[in-house]
Amino acid sequence: MTFVCRVYAWDLSVRAAHLDATHGFFNGTSVFLRVIGQEDRPCEVLIEPPAGDEYAGWRVATTLPEAGARRHGFGRYRAADYDELVDHPVEMGRFTLAGFEAGGARHEVAITGRHDADTARLCRDLARICTQQARLFEPRTRRAPVERYLFLVMAVGDGYGGLEHRSSTALICSRNDLPWRGQHETSEGYRSFLGLASHEYFHTGTSSASSLPRSRATTCSRRTTRGCCGSSRASPRTTTT
Repeated sequence: MTFVCRVYAWDLSVRAAHLDATHGFFNGTSVFLRVIGQEDRPCEVLIEPPAGDEYAGWRVATTLPEAGARRHGFGRYRAADYDELVDHPVEMGRFTLAGFEAGGARHEVAITGRHDADTARLCRDLARICTQQARLFEPRTRRAPVERYLFLVMAVGDGYGGLEHRSSTALICSRNDLPWRGQHETSEGYRSFLGLASHEYFHTGTSSASSLPRSRATTCSRRTTRGCCGSSRASPRTTTT
């Protein structure tokens, strides 16, 4: 059976979905329908690239397990059940990608939006946070609770918020909160961003240490998200199945 539906994708936040000619982002709960009585069945999703040479440089950032797709590439992904399917947000576009190791796990940072962030410094500081949390929750092994973790960061004019997932988090922040190249001090904005990232990452440890469902996400907010830069151009056609 093939079921076709139209979804709303004009919410530039960490909560739902946003798709335009510059990027695409979605939480599974805003895109994938739930089949009553079959939530425990394995799922596959095919993420197809938009047509056109202007989208040739687009990549995919998600921790959904690949089922034929290459890492950071379009293609087929899988999930053990519906809960896992909707607990891995997806970013598509020309994002900045950086990574580091902490607690024996690969961590990545994908930054979407206009920015001049010092990704080397950002990774060093996030690595210290993740390492300390691994020691807190696993004092014997000092290992992270996941094998791979992804920080999805949307840099906007003015915004602040986060939503945690089982092996990733979606963050939105002011681009001025990120450390820029040549900056030596720790600004208040950057300190707040690190606190946000630490807060969302902390849930990964608490979820693995308890029986609470990992999909029980929370949103924290310092100020109302506003002034977000979106595009009014026509959206490229991106198909998921």
